[in-house]
Amino acid sequence: MSKRDYYQVLGLSKSATTDDIKSAFKKLARQYHPDVNKEPTAEAKFKEISEAYEVLGNEEKRRQYDQFGHFDFGGSGPQNPYNQQYWQNVNINFEDLFGDILGGMGGGRRARNTRGFDFGGFGGGQYGSKGSDLLWSLSLPLEEAMTGTEKQLLLPNNKKVKVKIPAGVDNGSKIRLAGQGNPGVGNGSAGDLIIEIKVTPSTIYKRDGLDVYTDLKISLKDALTGIKAEVTTLHGAGVVTIPKNVQSGYILRLRDKGIKDKNQTGHHYVRVLVIYPDFNSEDYEQIMTLLQKYAG
Repeated sequence: MSKRDYYQVLGLSKSATTDDIKSAFKKLARQYHPDVNKEPTAEAKFKEISEAYEVLGNEEKRRQYDQFGHFDFGGSGPQNPYNQQYWQNVNINFEDLFGDILGGMGGGRRARNTRGFDFGGFGGGQYGSKGSDLLWSLSLPLEEAMTGTEKQLLLPNNKKVKVKIPAGVDNGSKIRLAGQGNPGVGNGSAGDLIIEIKVTPSTIYKRDGLDVYTDLKISLKDALTGIKAEVTTLHGAGVVTIPKNVQSGYILRLRDKGIKDKNQTGHHYVRVLVIYPDFNSEDYEQIMTLLQKYAG
């Protein structure tokens, strides 16, 4: 859907001065703010007005708009007028905008509404809205996803946050850190940081739920005679006993050596792969003769 002309939204001509734009915005914002205006269309109207002012109230953005029309300003698009950063950028005092309208609520009284803004006697400029959640994608190698780890993240605001990754997370797992998201407006609390896990494959391990799978390559001699072999598990070294005359593809289980979660532990499965030597034709005929003799 195409956007309306920003000048039309504010009821102005293209020759409007900076003061005209600011005055028109204040008048319309006070009229359509959903904490004041309860009409169903008020919120959409307020956002449209705020978006128009964000562009026309900025000299550089206005110049670009006059030349090119609607486009993504600054690579991030119009800002959210309910976000604290928006009010800092547009340089409008919230109390100045709504104070005289809401002054009738009483000096020390506080009025709370469904939008989350908290007006409490504008003498102290009290209002608040919880900040939005911050989404973060974190890539982990399969080994760390299976065993658990701790990571330090550097957020866009240059804040460092430590997060503990529990054992057994998988692709799409989400971890929520309360109060580590975008800042709230006024005295509103910050949003949450939501971390989505992306697991990268391993060249050693494969995973199925809480169970872990690895391959163990052995020689033909060891396959015929049987051996004890050491394997690496998530919980350290383990030993498997390979029986005589084992076939390639044989599966062994190491009980409770898989992934641990809160309630249970998976198993580690070892697949035996027999590696056959390269024979020339003469060696092959001799070996087949011997096998037929002892197998007969």
